[in-house]
Amino acid sequence: MSFSYKELRGIEKTRRSLLRQCEAPVLNIVCKWKGTCLRILVTDPLVWISFGIYVSLRVYYTVHDLPAFLVGFVAGSNGNIIVIGAFMTFILAYYAKEGLNRFDNQYELCMSAKESVLDVASLARSHLPREQGLRIVRYMNASHAAGFVGLSEVYSYQKYFLEVNKSMLLLTENELRRVAAYEMDNGGSCYREIIQWVQIEIKDLMDSGTLDKHTAKQFRTKLLEFQSSLSKLYNFADQPIPFFYIHFVCLVSTLYLPLFSLFCIHAISLQILDTEEESKGRSYEHAMDVGMCFIMFLQSSFVIGLRAIGRKLSGPFGDDYEDLSVMSHITYTWKHSSRILVAEKPVSNNQNSMTETEILLKRVSVGDTWMKSDKILFINEEIAVNSTTSISTI
Repeated sequence: MSFSYKELRGIEKTRRSLLRQCEAPVLNIVCKWKGTCLRILVTDPLVWISFGIYVSLRVYYTVHDLPAFLVGFVAGSNGNIIVIGAFMTFILAYYAKEGLNRFDNQYELCMSAKESVLDVASLARSHLPREQGLRIVRYMNASHAAGFVGLSEVYSYQKYFLEVNKSMLLLTENELRRVAAYEMDNGGSCYREIIQWVQIEIKDLMDSGTLDKHTAKQFRTKLLEFQSSLSKLYNFADQPIPFFYIHFVCLVSTLYLPLFSLFCIHAISLQILDTEEESKGRSYEHAMDVGMCFIMFLQSSFVIGLRAIGRKLSGPFGDDYEDLSVMSHITYTWKHSSRILVAEKPVSNNQNSMTETEILLKRVSVGDTWMKSDKILFINEEIAVNSTTSISTI
């Protein structure tokens, strides 16, 4: 599903705010709605099917006895419910862990790409002329923004990249016409094309003698690291969690929850028979119904919640609130790489500035043994300066 730039900014704002909720009090976290499993539980048909089975059979049991076939079926599987639940715990926990591992790995790749852009900006500021440095860093930011377009339908060329390009001016009109031919939505050819522009710039600078071979090698190393990080993101997108495994998890959970509902019906019917013999009344039965419904909701939250965690975290470039903050990463990288390019060394050689030795002596001591040599050096410098002043006066 493709979103407008305004909608993407709204989703991104919610994502960033949810990241700060992890340290909130427990009750505040439990009562949240956005970015939680409650939205999934409310809209998942399996939850309503399970509760529908329980409620319908419970109402039927108030008038008639449960069918003998149903009672025999549940009684026959009663002893295996605990075993099946243990297997479900293992399968779903492993599935959720696999999704979390994929999420963490893709996050690390995003951070690696961001760091490579900042490293190139630092090298460009210190080793390249201003015009060439600005162009190379602009290309790096353009490639960084273009690298996320082909990963999902959420970040499209028309509604995402062009809008980002308007505010950051990453590519000129001629350059946009060049990359438009590569159909950015269909793969990673576009960001690789822009990386090659940087490679060509570096080779031209090296051929002209502006850039030495050692520094050019540093640039190329960072470029290849950057390209490798984005390429691995496409590898994750090309090979998600195998469908066979996902189908198995969905099938087992779909069969387990209705069976658990039947088990709850059978268990509460036995308890009702005991309460009728003890004459505890209808209020006691209603309380048992409430408690059983709570157990069913808790079991549904566990099964469906873990299944949703594995599915959502395995692909972190969608429209979910728990996905990665792509737009924030791109904006941060562009802003800080631009700040690196305008960095200026402060003037420190005038008469009012302190020498490095004076700064060292004014710091908190790291120990007399280590500071002693510096004090002697400073005293010798003072004696030398005073002697030179006396001679010049004479």
